[in-house]
Amino acid sequence: MSPWYDPISTIISLTSKKPTDTQWYAALQALIDKIESMCLDLVDVSTTHRGLCPQLDGNATHFLRSDGVQAVPAGTGIGLGGATGDTDEAILLADGVSTDTIKTSNITIETTLTDDDTKVPTSGAVSDALTGKAATTRKLDDFGPPDDNTDLDASTSAHGLVLKATAPASGIRNVICIDNGETAYKNAALFDDTDPENNGTASPGTSLIAARRDHVHASSGSGGVTFAGVSGTTQQAAVNNGYIPLNAALTTITLPATAAVGDVVAITGYGAGLWKLAQNTSQLIHFLSLVTTTGTGGYIQATTRYDTIIVRCVEANTTWVVENAVGNLDVI
Repeated sequence: MSPWYDPISTIISLTSKKPTDTQWYAALQALIDKIESMCLDLVDVSTTHRGLCPQLDGNATHFLRSDGVQAVPAGTGIGLGGATGDTDEAILLADGVSTDTIKTSNITIETTLTDDDTKVPTSGAVSDALTGKAATTRKLDDFGPPDDNTDLDASTSAHGLVLKATAPASGIRNVICIDNGETAYKNAALFDDTDPENNGTASPGTSLIAARRDHVHASSGSGGVTFAGVSGTTQQAAVNNGYIPLNAALTTITLPATAAVGDVVAITGYGAGLWKLAQNTSQLIHFLSLVTTTGTGGYIQATTRYDTIIVRCVEANTTWVVENAVGNLDVI
């Protein structure tokens, strides 16, 4: 075989005429043959210059790195062998730290979202989850706190959230409730600090406030009357109150000028000076078949120290009846 440069020398020596295509081809072929025979690494690609791909080493697991080295990629990376039992040469996606496979392409992609976040959901599964259609075990307390508004509160037209709690004053209990004719829940007092009514005409009542188990009604007769001692010699009586004279001199107790039907006044004798139940203008007191003089001139008076009386108003402001009495009382 002629030296690789002979054809070129031949071409150069032919200065008197243009080289033929055959001559050009022969020259180039000779150059290529020489390069292959010498395996010139000088023209391989490197980090300093462009070049040819280096000769492959025949290892199917090697890749050409950017530093020009053929080697297995670092870490678990992406493998082409498939997981154990795979038959479709599935691409494996690993975490690059442990040997755990996150996803293999021959496993069915999830169509609903669950707590297993290592599975790959379809776009439809994500859409269903966002629109509330997916069967999910996500817990409510895993989400962030809601805004402070009433947008999702329950009402008579839709299910929803319970409204924000409102703490009541001491001794009061609030409940979440809804009354007839209303469309939304509210915070309302289950108990309040209103005293119960005294005994009176039976009625089912209309209040929506519940009563405490330890509430106390004022009972009929003297049992519902609040008593107080009277140390002086005069006392203006108030309805539904009782008085205990304590003075050594006569104690005058005057009926209330204003009283409703059913109101009572009671006197329990104790002071040595005895007691006198006086009247206001236009007032009078019935005691069995007796009746006091109408107006300020009429009265009932004790005759012994421990005499007792209870009178009840039967006509607003003016007329009273002795309901109970102990002793031989003077009716004037």
